[in-house]
Parts: sequence; structure tokens; C-alpha cells
Amino acid sequence: MTTEDKKGEKSEWGTGWKVFAALVVLSALEIAVTLTIANPLPFLTPLVLAKAGLIIWYFMRLGNLADKEATE
Repeated sequence: MTTEDKKGEKSEWGTGWKVFAALVVLSALEIAVTLTIANPLPFLTPLVLAKAGLIIWYFMRLGNLADKEATE
């Protein structure tokens, strides 16, 4: 493994942990909003969309597909 491979791998792990932490925070906010507000739907919609966007961008690699198509 070259130095570049190790650096890229470390960067990938760091991004993964940040995305995971963001999902945990958004989930905690989602639970808090659900328990404290009588009609939580308008407040939950942006939280759920943010979580879906993070999942699609990082775990489904949509960002990589867009970069790959741009280079072709």
C-alpha cells in the first residue's frame, strides 16, 4: 500500500465517522422534536430530508458517481 492509499483510506474513515456522527445528532433531534411538539411534521421534514441526503451522498456513493461522470 502506498502512502497515497493510506492517506485516502484514512480520509475516507474520517468522513465516515463525521457522517455517522451527523446521523446520530439528526436522529436525536428527530426524537426530541417528536416528543416535545404537538404537530411535529413541519419540523421533521427537513430533518428527515437531511438524513436521507447524507445516506444517499455517503453510503450510496452518489457523490462518487457524479465525479466519475464529470471526468468522462
